[in-house]
Amino acid sequence: MNFFYQAKLKAQIALQRPSLVLPYLHYNFLKVLSEPAIVVHGRRLVGFRTFSDFHHYRSTIASVREELFIKDFLSNGPHVCVDVGANIGQFAALLASAENATIHCFEPHPYSFKMLKGNLSGGRFILNNVALSDRECHSRFTDNDHSTHINRLVTDAEGESAGSGILLDVECTTLDGYLSERGVEQVRFLKIDTEGAEALVLSGCREYLARQRVDALLVEVCPEHLGRFGFVIKDLRDRLAPYGYFPNGLDERGGTQRIEWSDLETVQLANVIFTPAALSTPVKV
Repeated sequence: MNFFYQAKLKAQIALQRPSLVLPYLHYNFLKVLSEPAIVVHGRRLVGFRTFSDFHHYRSTIASVREELFIKDFLSNGPHVCVDVGANIGQFAALLASAENATIHCFEPHPYSFKMLKGNLSGGRFILNNVALSDRECHSRFTDNDHSTHINRLVTDAEGESAGSGILLDVECTTLDGYLSERGVEQVRFLKIDTEGAEALVLSGCREYLARQRVDALLVEVCPEHLGRFGFVIKDLRDRLAPYGYFPNGLDERGGTQRIEWSDLETVQLANVIFTPAALSTPVKV
């Protein structure tokens, strides 16, 4: 791609989305000084291949309500937390703000995992360069080097047409198998953000969920992403509701408020907290 074409393309983007002009200039200014970075609870995170990645991570780490919920929920440790789709460590760094938390991270993409290792140091982080799914296997994984945060497992139906056309071979395991092998009795907090494969991860965690050995989950819910794998909201419900888990919204103080499963049908993209009934506070009408 020659210089003039790049300049024309950037000018078009600036005209279409003028709100990104200043963040884009800031990103390039940081590139001149040093490697662009974001800071999450005192941890400096690097590894942004492009402005797209930098802007995404800088603006979507967690909401204030999510941070308040996590701070309160992890206040009395020690706790075991699991971050599925850890990427470069942005959410794990938030979980690590709880001093007595041990965080198991899963990131199958080789570049993202390399950055994850560089960003998160210390014995509190257990880093795994594997994907989580509903079974132990090998699977294909996209290799989008422009927006690494959207890399994901590839379905059989997609074949070679997925992502940018460059596919990686990654190892998959189940969360049930992983946790039982390590003697983990209880998971305090489980975060899942796998670009549509969330139902596969839940299927691979059925034994722990059935015994309510997971206290709370934060799951990215996006019907469009679920649809890539042939899933709908009902598939999430079928993997959670039978074991007593219900969706919750968060109030301004980070407290849980029960919402209906039908409310998720209208969601475009949201992080949703799921807890057993005993931990949910019904919304007062």
